Amino acid sequence: MSKSDMFRAAKETLKSHMGIEGDSLAEYMDTYFDRAWDNFDVNGDGEVEVIKTPMFMRFLASDQTMQLGESG
Repeated sequence: MSKSDMFRAAKETLKSHMGIEGDSLAEYMDTYFDRAWDNFDVNGDGEVEVIKTPMFMRFLASDQTMQLGESG
């Protein structure tokens, strides 16, 4: 996923799973998204494998038990 795609997915995930919206969501994303992105895009390629998206979302939300509906 590109950074912009992950950003959009992260906003939706935080809204639907954590109830963060509006200014609180914008502030949360401003504070934590780039840190999370840099943690996952270690080579600076500008992409993160789609399969790592659930891990990214849990990391961003700081909730390793978050249920995202993925299988496996």
